[in-house]
Amino acid sequence: MIRSPLHKKYLESVNEEKYIEILKTRYGTMDYLDFSNFPLSNFQYGDLQHLNHKGANVFSEWFATLLQNGLLEKENKQAFINDMMLNETKE
Repeated sequence: MIRSPLHKKYLESVNEEKYIEILKTRYGTMDYLDFSNFPLSNFQYGDLQHLNHKGANVFSEWFATLLQNGLLEKENKQAFINDMMLNETKE
């Protein structure tokens, strides 16, 4: 399961506790990849929840790089994602 990038102004945190609870109770055995904090600029969003074609291209190319670097074989996929997102913000 994947959570795509979200604009920083998106009010996801209003229901975040309930969201996490549902993830754990209903989908606890599934891999969950959270990209909600992927660093993008305002012009790369269509709205607060959706990327436009510019943001989608940037994210898709970055995601392909993750796959090429063995994301699906990692024991802790989210830690790998978080490290790679952190590196993205430094560039």
